Amino acid sequence: MAWVSSFVLVLLSVLSFVYLQSVEDSTEETRDIVERKPDYFIENMRRISRTESGEIKNIVLSDLVIHYPDDDSTELTKPYMEIYSESKEPWKVRSISAWIAKENQEILLEGDVNLWRKDKKGDVIYTLNTEKLKIKPEEKYAETSSPATITTPESVTNTLGFKFFFENGRIELSNRVRTRYEKK
Repeated sequence: MAWVSSFVLVLLSVLSFVYLQSVEDSTEETRDIVERKPDYFIENMRRISRTESGEIKNIVLSDLVIHYPDDDSTELTKPYMEIYSESKEPWKVRSISAWIAKENQEILLEGDVNLWRKDKKGDVIYTLNTEKLKIKPEEKYAETSSPATITTPESVTNTLGFKFFFENGRIELSNRVRTRYEKK
């Protein structure tokens, strides 16, 4: 019976050692993430991207831009964007923060995200509000799975998620869609 007690103690010791090693490994991984260091930052940034023919493709402004070399990502504070399409007024986007993936493949906007367009007279004709929005700039496409409100001069629509195409202003509503029409 003494050998069973000894075996149990040795087994518990080995399991404790393995557990402590895994905790130390995860602590080191967390420390690596926490210790991310930027290689540069820009205050009050303004960037204009143009097509090959010289027309404005998009404009990005931000109070603060921080770049991280480990994954070539960029964080923006209070970003504002204008996304242009052929012969139409630009789509405008604002949020509290944004994260841009390597090579600008996708932009994740968070916190009070507003997307809108004005007509040539300056009147807002279309507004989308949500808390999170993913934009794929090269595809001129955006999507969210978060609750959203879409407002036009004639209606207010609430939805759980949408897909949006900047080029033609087409929107695909995902779930729990409710629209209220307002007579003007």
